Amino acid sequence: MRVTKKDNEEGRSVDGIIDVGWECLDSGKCRVKVMEEVLFIDVKDLRDGDIVIAEDGRRFRVRLKEEEVISLPIRDELSFTLGYIIGNFHSRVMIKERKVYAMAVPTLMERLSEFNAQKVKTKFMPNIELPIPYSVVLDFGQR
Repeated sequence: MRVTKKDNEEGRSVDGIIDVGWECLDSGKCRVKVMEEVLFIDVKDLRDGDIVIAEDGRRFRVRLKEEEVISLPIRDELSFTLGYIIGNFHSRVMIKERKVYAMAVPTLMERLSEFNAQKVKTKFMPNIELPIPYSVVLDFGQR
């Protein structure tokens, strides 16, 4: 049975719960078993708590299940967030005098706009190479 759309009507009862993992929410596509029946979900922008409708009209609430993940302590959320964003662009970076420098490409500038990223002129010489040595990662987490 295929599930292909969300229901925006509030207050109506549901016929069952669909427990899904994060990957299903992220992709909007997955196969789940509900009451001995296999459902094929194909819904964009799926979120925990959404109501979805099967081809036969049944309504199901989507519930994100708990999963095993890795938890690491961080001392500076902003630094980690910026590192994650810049890393996703696979940008070469230079660290100098407690500042991070990356090439001012429009897509990266746009993504970093909420962090008050400034264009400056400097001699750019990337000094962080991949893979990053394990000792640097440990030091980052303990600052």
